Amino acid sequence: MNTEVISNKDDLKKEYKFSICTPCFNSSGTIESVYKSLDALTYDNFEWIIVDDASSDNTFEIIRDIIEKSDFDISCYSLKENRMVTYCYNLAVQKSQSEFLILLDHDDQISSNAL
Repeated sequence: MNTEVISNKDDLKKEYKFSICTPCFNSSGTIESVYKSLDALTYDNFEWIIVDDASSDNTFEIIRDIIEKSDFDISCYSLKENRMVTYCYNLAVQKSQSEFLILLDHDDQISSNAL
């Protein structure tokens, strides 16, 4: 698998209560609103795992900027070849370090008290 990984995690062995998994493809117009909804969560023991499915727009650059400014842990796996949404979810689940999983699409938002 040809994948670039970026992350702001300080502790790669940290265990989380929740992993929020988001596949995306050409999501430059929506991924920031997903981030804003996660940033507003009142519970903070979670990680956000994003899998960029070989986007041809600037989605990956936006995610890189989000990771740099985020106060919560984010990892992004940028695929070099489009593998479709099921593969992306499976990869995110494999990389998760939590007790519970939440599947959140690239154009979804989550309520601030959802966790």
